[in-house]
Amino acid sequence: MKMLGIEMPLKELEQIYNEFAKKMKEIITSENIKPEKHIAT
Repeated sequence: MKMLGIEMPLKELEQIYNEFAKKMKEIITSENIKPEKHIAT
């Protein structure tokens, strides 16, 4: 995969994404963040 002029194997990109998703899940869990509920007014 070529992105922004940088060639990166798909496996490497997948690994970066998985690490990012894991860290985001940890942050959301540790901060007890909940999705906003939109209230119609």
